[in-house]
Amino acid sequence: MDISMSRLQCASKVTRSIFLASLFGGAFVLDYVTGYEVTVFGLYVVPVVFAFWLFGRWVSIAMIPVALLCWTIANCGTGSTDITTFNFILKLVDRSMLLLFVVAAVMQTQRIKDVNNQRLLKELKDLSLCTDCHSLSSDRSTSAYIQHLLEQTNGIKFNGRLCLHCLKSQIESNENLLKRNQKI
Repeated sequence: MDISMSRLQCASKVTRSIFLASLFGGAFVLDYVTGYEVTVFGLYVVPVVFAFWLFGRWVSIAMIPVALLCWTIANCGTGSTDITTFNFILKLVDRSMLLLFVVAAVMQTQRIKDVNNQRLLKELKDLSLCTDCHSLSSDRSTSAYIQHLLEQTNGIKFNGRLCLHCLKSQIESNENLLKRNQKI
């Protein structure tokens, strides 16, 4: 589903518009065929949600009156006589609120996904690859600080960034080397 959705999102606006119109057309035809006795209003949610994914929230919100208009025309065409009644107005308001709630829920889901993606990107930026053991570590700032201090104070040169474990073993081997050199 993700691969086909990303392909559809990368398609041109004309292609996406045709796809959206075909969804509305399919919901309208099915609503018209079933008649006003059987409600298939839930099908109009599908193009409104796809409008959000393909074009954004404002287009999705603009599609709500289109969905309501399609629903009204389908019911009028099948013989519904309650268009001027108070009951019809209540149904119209009820269905518009339903579509608004669906759009709000999809927007909230997208917002949560964006926050999670930002958090993941931040965590990935904090990862570093050890040039010695090739492991990923999240303590980049600590090991970088220690390496910087050792380079400044002792003149020890490192070949890239090391994880704390490799840094500790490197320091121990340098200390052993210094002890041997002092004995000689």
